[in-house]
Amino acid sequence: MILLITPSKAQKILAENTRLQRLDQELTQEGLALRSGVPLATLRKFEQKGIISFSIDEVVKANTKVARKRGRRK
Repeated sequence: MILLITPSKAQKILAENTRLQRLDQELTQEGLALRSGVPLATLRKFEQKGIISFSIDEVVKANTKVARKRGRRK
């Protein structure tokens, strides 16, 4: 049997795991926000509601290298 979860359920699980890891490492939300470069309000919203604004397309696009173009030699 294959167990599938919805994207919103996956986000909530990810948020809860993030919160538990943060607490396990004795970090405050503010401390994690500073270390990760994520605004504090965004981190709070993520931990409380599981809302996060990234998609796989954004991740793939961020990891895509731009092809360099070279000029012709004369």
